[in-house]
Amino acid sequence: MQPTQAVTESEVPAVTVENGNAEATVNEKRKEKKNKEPAVVARVQKNKTMGHLKDEELDWIWIGDADDARDAGSLRRHNVRYILNCTPLRSDGGVSNFHEKDPYFSYCRTSMGDNATEHLSKRFEESWEFLERARVREDGGVLVHCQQGVSRSASMVMSYLMKFYRKSFDEALALARNARAQANPNEGFTIQLKELETTLRTTNGYAKVPPTRNRANAVPLAQSEVQLRVQLEDQLRVQLEDQLRVQLEDQLRVQLEDQLCVQLGDQLWVQLEDPFCLLVELVPPWVQALVQL
Repeated sequence: MQPTQAVTESEVPAVTVENGNAEATVNEKRKEKKNKEPAVVARVQKNKTMGHLKDEELDWIWIGDADDARDAGSLRRHNVRYILNCTPLRSDGGVSNFHEKDPYFSYCRTSMGDNATEHLSKRFEESWEFLERARVREDGGVLVHCQQGVSRSASMVMSYLMKFYRKSFDEALALARNARAQANPNEGFTIQLKELETTLRTTNGYAKVPPTRNRANAVPLAQSEVQLRVQLEDQLRVQLEDQLRVQLEDQLRVQLEDQLCVQLGDQLWVQLEDPFCLLVELVPPWVQALVQL
């Protein structure tokens, strides 16, 4: 039997250090694995239809997409008469001005691409002027739309709020997202809008704040005007349909009468033709000669 070897004090700390290093290594690996795991991104509940800004002075501004711009019935129901189209021409992949020939609507197209290199500053003035015209007239709302109602349309609305209502970038973005949950300017637009905010603040380049809207008079009048217009259009459509139906009935009647006369005439001629030939054969030759004389 061999004698038990005594453990020296210098050997014990060595084991402890090794265990401590192993635990530290495991903890580091866990942290690295946790960091590599993708962060959970909150999903935005997208709005299916256009929405207006939730502000008493700004609720005439709507943000939407191509489907909203196409839906004339919805536009009329919400008294939206002005359409700001933030896409290129249809031939270049943009959205059509679907109801441009309808006198009820007024259109403005500011041709923009949905990319970070697009210069928003080149589109500000025409967009602002169109929005101001709709605001001053107070006879209907304005729909600002692009293809998806996410980046371009929201950016144009935000720039207007910053310029004319002195909103900060964050305030304008909050109003846009409250109207349309998926509103989200792309990275390049975000940088340019923040630069606009800085320029307006440092140079006091804001426009004069618009006066309070006459909500007691202007809005009800506009709504009653829409209702009256819709009623008149319905009446006119009914009248035109009646007139067209009468015209078609008259034309059809004349055509049928003409066809009937032709058919009856042909039948009568066939019926009379054989007896007439028979009578001619029965007439004596000298009578035929007298007739010819």
